[in-house]
Amino acid sequence: MTPFDGAPWPVEAPDFVDFPRWANGHAAGADVEQAPPIMPDPGVDPAEVRAAKARADRVKLTEQQAEYERAKRAARRQVEAEEQANPPDAEHRRIRLTKASEFTIKAVRWLWDGRMPIGEITLLPGREGVGKSTFLAWKAAQVTKGGLPGEWYGTPKAVLYAATEDSWEHTIAPRMLAAGADMDLVFRVDVQIFEGRFGKLSLPVDVDLLRRAALDVEAAVLMCDPVISIVDERINTFKAQELRSALEPLRTAAEGAQMAVAGLVHFNKGKDTDVLTAVSGSRAWAEVARAVVAIARDPDAEEYTCVVSQVKNNLGRSDLPHLAYTIASDSVETSDGGSTSVGRLRWTSDAYAKGVEELFNPPKERKRSDLATEVIDFVTEAESETGRAVTTGDVIKRFGGKASEANLKQIMSRLAREGALRKVGHGLYGAPEAVRKCPGACGGRELKGSENFCGTCRRSLDRDSGPEPSQYTLY
Repeated sequence: MTPFDGAPWPVEAPDFVDFPRWANGHAAGADVEQAPPIMPDPGVDPAEVRAAKARADRVKLTEQQAEYERAKRAARRQVEAEEQANPPDAEHRRIRLTKASEFTIKAVRWLWDGRMPIGEITLLPGREGVGKSTFLAWKAAQVTKGGLPGEWYGTPKAVLYAATEDSWEHTIAPRMLAAGADMDLVFRVDVQIFEGRFGKLSLPVDVDLLRRAALDVEAAVLMCDPVISIVDERINTFKAQELRSALEPLRTAAEGAQMAVAGLVHFNKGKDTDVLTAVSGSRAWAEVARAVVAIARDPDAEEYTCVVSQVKNNLGRSDLPHLAYTIASDSVETSDGGSTSVGRLRWTSDAYAKGVEELFNPPKERKRSDLATEVIDFVTEAESETGRAVTTGDVIKRFGGKASEANLKQIMSRLAREGALRKVGHGLYGAPEAVRKCPGACGGRELKGSENFCGTCRRSLDRDSGPEPSQYTLY
């Protein structure tokens, strides 16, 4: 037998020199009866035979690599020749490769410090009745007065405002006046269809016109109320690829004009528990936007309260404090000397205890069984009387007639996770610790275990200096 696949030795062979060629032919299915009579020298070591075959394989691989390189060079020469014969014009598509080292490293610039980036799209989702348009009017007013913390704080800037649902005379302009906007820096966006005829902005057709208009007035932000109204009606906003064909050019135009884009969107009427999934339409809304500032009403608040939360922030922090506002009634003078009533935003908190995500997913109260309540009472009384922790064995001995050992262990573990019992060690339980609450502006958030820092109001309980200064102030 040979060292190759059990093939039989040829009957006649003068020497070993051509044995690898015979072996390769056998492995490929060649007719060994017709092959030249080859036979290795009986004194040849099979390991040397394997080494000879490996060398032959390497030579074959090297030849294949050389052939590949020759073909690649020939293809490159052919492409170069074709480009010389037919130079690409402006409409000819071709791949452009740019080295990463050629890009300039830049810091993110913010229209609203840490919340709304410049050159990107920020979504503002919320259900009807939460004052989204009033919130947008407040933001527009702050930009025109230079009062919004961020890149243009202290510098009044122009605002482009695209709105189709409300009347400018009856609603939008009065709302801007009530918010204190510089009306000469707020621009309604229309598109001239033909001479004397104007229509609404349409994406992606008008993105280049939009960019040039923004540069003409040095606009800091485009506000869309709602953003879906400026998307070409032929685009299906429930299909991601179609929606991206409108949003991605808008983002490019915003980057070119160095302005932010704030777009109002609605939540759907479903019962989604994920804030981004609840945005009506395709998931591409939330995917293309680099930041999402969501708004929701707190039904448990004593007065009408809407919460503002940063639920997405690809370019900054997402654990920013929750803000809260209410809508107050205001009166503005009309052009004919009369007055009209309009809503005006009034901030009530810059460190609200609950966020939009919590309002979407309110904690569910678990109904505790009578047995679990008895276990809590037993552990609390036993520890108080004996001064030591209660073991799992003590609980099993006490309640063994009411539940199995495995069930009692599960009850003990669950009560410890819920904080109804204190786990002292392995199999050791005690009464729950006294509830500790933050004394800061968050409204008394419950602190767990040895927690000494409240992330809601950013207060450290290890020092007497009070809460850390907030970078967000009430306006």
